[in-house]
Amino acid sequence: MIKFFRRIRRKLVEGSNVKKYLLYAAGEILLVVVGILIALQINTLNEANKKEKKTNEITKTLHVEVQEAHKYAVGQLELLDRRIGLFTNIINNWDSLDPTQLSDDNLRWQYWAIHTSTLIKYNPRVDHYNSMVSSGEINLVQDSMVIQLNYIYNSLKEEIGLYVDQQLDLQVLIAHLIAENYGAEFLSAQVQEGDLLGLDNETLIHFFNAIKTDGGLKSLLIRNLTAVKIVRFNFVRRVIPELEVLIESFDDLSSS
Repeated sequence: MIKFFRRIRRKLVEGSNVKKYLLYAAGEILLVVVGILIALQINTLNEANKKEKKTNEITKTLHVEVQEAHKYAVGQLELLDRRIGLFTNIINNWDSLDPTQLSDDNLRWQYWAIHTSTLIKYNPRVDHYNSMVSSGEINLVQDSMVIQLNYIYNSLKEEIGLYVDQQLDLQVLIAHLIAENYGAEFLSAQVQEGDLLGLDNETLIHFFNAIKTDGGLKSLLIRNLTAVKIVRFNFVRRVIPELEVLIESFDDLSSS
C-alpha cells in the first residue's frame, strides 16, 4: 500500500505533473487554513453570544435589584417622615402633653419614638451586586453604571452611615438616661414595632408626666431630631434621585 502511494507521488512529481502537484498541495493547505479560520470565527461568535447573553442576564438582575433598592429607600423615607412628625409633635407639646388623654396605642407610639431615637438605616439588600463584584462578572456591565452602583451602594451608604451612627449614639444615651432617671424597667422593656414594649399604661403615664421637667432628655431628643432630618435630607436629595437616574439608565439599556 505504501509503495502504491509512493508511485503516485513519484508520477506527480515527474515532468509536467510537478505543477499539478504543487497546485494540489497549495489547495489542500488553503482548505485547511480556511477551515481553521471558519472554526475560529464560529468559536468567536459563540463566545460573543455567550458573553452577550450573560451580560443581558446580569443587567436584568441588577436592574431588578436597583428597583428594589429604590422601593426600600422610599419606604425608609416614609418611615422617617412618620417618625419625624411624631417626634416633632412630642417636642413641641412637651409642656402641655396630657398622657392620660392618649389612647393605649398612641401612648406606646409616643414612648417608642423617644426610646428608639427614631433610628433609620440605609442598608438596601444588594446581594447580587456584591456577588458580581466578588466574581468579577461586574466587569461585563458598562463602566459608567458600575461607577454609579458603587457610589450608591458603598460611598453614599458609608457617608449616610455616619449620621446613622450619631443617631445610634443618641439612642443609647436616651435609653440609659430614661432607665437611670425613671426606672430600670425602661431599659429592659421590649421596643419593637410589632410588639412595642412591655410597660403598662400607668408606668408610661408617669414617665410622660415626669419628662416635662427633664431638660437633659429634651435636649437629647432635639439633637436626635436634627440628625434624623439630616438623614432625611440625604434620602430626598441624593439617595432616591441617584437610584432613579440609575433605573432610567437600565431602562434605556433594555430598550436599546
